[in-house]
Amino acid sequence: MEKLDKLFINKKAKSCLAFFEGNNTAFSLTVFDDKTDEVIIKFSIDSFNIIEEIIKSTVISKFKAVIFDVFNYESFAPLFQSNHEFCQAIKEKFTKAEIPTFFITSDDWLTTKALVFANYRSKRNDIVSMVKALGDGGIVVQDFKYTPDGYIKLTRHVFKTVKSLINDVFITKFVQLV
Repeated sequence: MEKLDKLFINKKAKSCLAFFEGNNTAFSLTVFDDKTDEVIIKFSIDSFNIIEEIIKSTVISKFKAVIFDVFNYESFAPLFQSNHEFCQAIKEKFTKAEIPTFFITSDDWLTTKALVFANYRSKRNDIVSMVKALGDGGIVVQDFKYTPDGYIKLTRHVFKTVKSLINDVFITKFVQLV
């Protein structure tokens, strides 16, 4: 809990956003000042029990919201039977502490970061298309529509190669236009 004590010392941060990110067998916690977006603290977590310690600490009163990207986290056993059960337990604990809790996938997090980084501003009903490269050489093309509640995913197409993207999308569309 020594790392959490740093939050107590940082009096500048009146309220924070907490982001838990899980990959396979470990997850990390990054805490941001919600006014400056400055990273206050970041550290790895080796146990689900630390979530209970965080909730019991007085630090929790500084959390404006908590966001979890833990759908790829696999070390929830033996405490939980599935990732869904793990997420339900997390949500229940933060709901009891009256902290808004949100879950996001890695893909949605990447999309959000890309839109923020591009400083893109949408008008209602705008459609935004994104092209993302996959690690295995594939390509994902997604369309999103901007609504009063944020972006909703309209389509998601995965292409194994650039050639298949060109053949399936551009050539097909061009032929349809002619």
